[in-house]
Amino acid sequence: MKNKIIIDEQVDSLNHFEGELQITKNDCLLHLYGVNKITKLNLLEHSTLTLQLHDESSLTFEDVWFKENSQITLIINSENDTKIFLNLVIEAQRDYHLTLKNNVLGNNNHSNIQVHALTNHSGSIYLKSTGLIASHTQNNEFLEELKGLILEQKPIIFLPDLMVESDDVNAIHNATIKCIDEMELFYLQSKGIPKKFAIDLIKDGFLQLKNQGGENYES
Repeated sequence: MKNKIIIDEQVDSLNHFEGELQITKNDCLLHLYGVNKITKLNLLEHSTLTLQLHDESSLTFEDVWFKENSQITLIINSENDTKIFLNLVIEAQRDYHLTLKNNVLGNNNHSNIQVHALTNHSGSIYLKSTGLIASHTQNNEFLEELKGLILEQKPIIFLPDLMVESDDVNAIHNATIKCIDEMELFYLQSKGIPKKFAIDLIKDGFLQLKNQGGENYES
């Protein structure tokens, strides 16, 4: 059942949770057990959230951030036999500063991190993403994809960093940033689509995310 939980000083763990989280403190450590799905995450500004995935737990986190959540640090620690699918869309209505830290600390963990970032005339995006695969760990898979689309002059800055201290791992990350393809825009306009709507079509196509399981992400 989908619901909403407010995380305050009295709540520090989730077990088989699905729904919306509202964090009411600036520095929060949240323990996860079982299968968890976060459909919306509300954070205070200038805050740090640490998610500790205990053995045999999983986390699916799919969200769209517009005006909320500036100056945020999100840390995910994986112990053993965990699964993570993080699917985050950021459309800057103001300047964003986001730090992601994914620490793989045990064995048999699978992490799939996807971030699509889009700027227009309202705000820039600065994203520092760090993946750590600790030494002496085995059979881990870490996949990270960062994509940025600049609609106006506001910049996108990605700082990806992958630190692999183990030999028994499949670790891949990539980051791409682009502006609107003028040829694509010209093609759409040549079909009679006004420029504004053509840009909206390109934007909507960029924001449609698809996970490895083949499920469409609806923004």
